[in-house]
Amino acid sequence: MEVSYKFRRLKMFKKILLLAISALFAFGAEAQAGEIKASDSPFGYASIGAEQNFGGYAGKESKEVTVKERQELVKYAKMGGYVIYVDGLIDLSEGKIPQNGKSEGLDKFISEISGGEFSSYAKFMQAYGVSCRANLDGSQDPKLAVLRKNLANEYKKLIVVPVASNTTIIGLGENSGIKGGSLLLKNVQNIAIRNIKIEDAFDPFPDVQKNDGFNAQYDGVSIESSKNIWVDHCHFKDTVELGHVHLAGGELIKWQTYDGLCDIKGDSAAITISHNIFENHDKTMLIGSRDSDGSSETRTITVAHNIFDNCAQRLPMARNAKVHIYNNFYNSKDGFYDQKYAIGVRFGSLIYAQNNYFTNGVKISYKCNKGTIFESGNIDLSKKGSVCEKLTKPPFEPPYKFELLEASNVQKEVNQNAGTGKLAVIR
Repeated sequence: MEVSYKFRRLKMFKKILLLAISALFAFGAEAQAGEIKASDSPFGYASIGAEQNFGGYAGKESKEVTVKERQELVKYAKMGGYVIYVDGLIDLSEGKIPQNGKSEGLDKFISEISGGEFSSYAKFMQAYGVSCRANLDGSQDPKLAVLRKNLANEYKKLIVVPVASNTTIIGLGENSGIKGGSLLLKNVQNIAIRNIKIEDAFDPFPDVQKNDGFNAQYDGVSIESSKNIWVDHCHFKDTVELGHVHLAGGELIKWQTYDGLCDIKGDSAAITISHNIFENHDKTMLIGSRDSDGSSETRTITVAHNIFDNCAQRLPMARNAKVHIYNNFYNSKDGFYDQKYAIGVRFGSLIYAQNNYFTNGVKISYKCNKGTIFESGNIDLSKKGSVCEKLTKPPFEPPYKFELLEASNVQKEVNQNAGTGKLAVIR
């Protein structure tokens, strides 16, 4: 009898332990008490299909390294299987980001690549702009088009950091991260990017596109055909005000040097974007680059507990995706850009929006075009409100547990917890 009793107690203990483990993994970061650890498990869609090994996305056998320079970050990010701690703000451009009207590093880069034809960034911008026709039909001076492409290719080698599967990148402090570059997650899985400042994913050499002006190509974080990705407690920000150039006919047009802050494309799945600050940006978060890109059956994304501050649009804008958007705070008052709308509900999208808060600085809360949305529990003080036809029930049920705050508590919660430096990094 005593053996049987002990066996039942052991069996019950194992059951309770398994339930505790399951709950911890389900709630992930939402259950944290002021800490960031490499072994943390994600929550939201990023938890679906992830290995529950308590080794974090990098795995139990991962190696740890601390990086302070560009070359070190590039090296270990490409290798995979590493927990990379970033100490300080790494300038991937190596001093080429224009600041306060000065661009000495970029001037030197252009002079070297052009063989001395252009001695400064300003002179190249002016010449390239004038070479483009006023109707923006894509025509350019052939010689300058070749030079722009060469400049763009050489610059890309410098500032784009490919990240391999099974990699965790954690900033050690409030101002640790990257400046002037882009983290590329392409055809990979099990990536966590946490407590990282991501500043100025700047493209000095935007290409002119027919009927669409000058377009940059780099995102702060670019997620392409990847799965189980967690971007958490990061701070995305622009600091360079946009310039303008004159076209051949004299028309003054925007010289667009920023693309997205965190874009998700291709057959990506199981993504969580949480507890981040997105600040001073235009086209902030694109999900699906065209109507033929992706499927809502596979592209699954959680956007939760983020601050969108002075961002013009795409917060996010989604095509062909299931997107659970909850407990985010939207505000706009004095940014670089005029506010256009917050959430874009585009072709094939299924949006489940819960308990978000929109201030009166937002022009339109939800803007629909061939997409589907269900809203509940939101506080919407935006100027025009939602311009969507609302569903009467959710288009899907999230396959994970989550904690839902009342919308009235969202502003206080995200101000306390979103962004870098809010949680202690435990190694």
